[in-house]
Amino acid sequence: MSFRLKPFVLTAFAIVFSAVPASSQVAFVQGTITNTGGKTVTGAVVAFESVETRNKVEVKSDKKGHYITNMKPGVCAVTVTLDGKLRQEIRQYEGVGGNGDPLDIKLAPVW
Repeated sequence: MSFRLKPFVLTAFAIVFSAVPASSQVAFVQGTITNTGGKTVTGAVVAFESVETRNKVEVKSDKKGHYITNMKPGVCAVTVTLDGKLRQEIRQYEGVGGNGDPLDIKLAPVW
């Protein structure tokens, strides 16, 4: 290998190997939103707000009541709003790297 190409090859290896650990630092969260009757809820906005950094990720449930998103691992607050009204709140949920257990949410009845 010529002396001119060596820095480029070393830089390429450094970039590839530094990207591998970063990919494992994502928490995938998925679940289903249902009402008290057990029927799925379409269009519910599920928000995850990091307790530490206050970064916020929002996702809407689809026609089957399912949602999926990713975020940085850590403790967050989870809120579910439907038609602009807060319907459910989880003050501390720990998102972990990889594929964790589903976070299925059953909405409380409206009074």
